[in-house]
Amino acid sequence: MGGDYADLFTSAGDPISVYDPFGTYTDANGRTLRMPFFGNPIPASLSNPFGPRVGPFWAQPNNPGLEGPTASAPISPT
Repeated sequence: MGGDYADLFTSAGDPISVYDPFGTYTDANGRTLRMPFFGNPIPASLSNPFGPRVGPFWAQPNNPGLEGPTASAPISPT
């Protein structure tokens, strides 16, 4: 786990931008926009030191074709 997401792409090969949660602004037309991190590195100053310690305990996806945080633990009705 780290803060450099320069190699983050969709399955189609398109780059995925990582946005600065503190870089939200309103443009002249009243739209709320976000500023991406240039090159997709998240600065160390925005990282929580707890994250790397918890990362090894996070389950890896085990179902092909599923995406998102629930991909590793499908729920079946009981």
